Amino acid sequence: MVVGFDANHPFFHGSHDIYRVEYSKDRIALSSVDGCLRLAGHYYSQKSNYKDLPVRLFLRKSLGWSYEEEIRIVRRLDEADRILPGNPGIYLFAIPEDAIKILILGLNMSAANKTAICKSLAATTVWRHLKVLQANLSDKGFGLGFSDFDCSAVS
Repeated sequence: MVVGFDANHPFFHGSHDIYRVEYSKDRIALSSVDGCLRLAGHYYSQKSNYKDLPVRLFLRKSLGWSYEEEIRIVRRLDEADRILPGNPGIYLFAIPEDAIKILILGLNMSAANKTAICKSLAATTVWRHLKVLQANLSDKGFGLGFSDFDCSAVS
């Protein structure tokens, strides 16, 4: 399942937690020599505050994914709005409902899961604006296509 957001929503503007993914042919590498760190080609001396070091670890993907032009939100776990217990715990962060625009059901999602999702969407007026799509195999290429999905047709 994929959640699609409205990139123009105010929630996504002015935040210091939003970063563009860096696409590279090389995996991310972290090394240390004489007290200096090197992460993804950036050098950090012993006098560095290392502020962006943890964030940079989450921002590299293979060049093969560059068509996505992905942007990620990276937040500290202690800023979570809700934590579900477990080992490990699940850390949840609030996103305004109107910032969410699309829900794409996976190519191989089970009928039971589609039914559960549609029932959850129908149980509240909060998600009436949500466009639901179904992922389909492309007729010609190796990619995916997307078609409207009618939740009212699911029993």
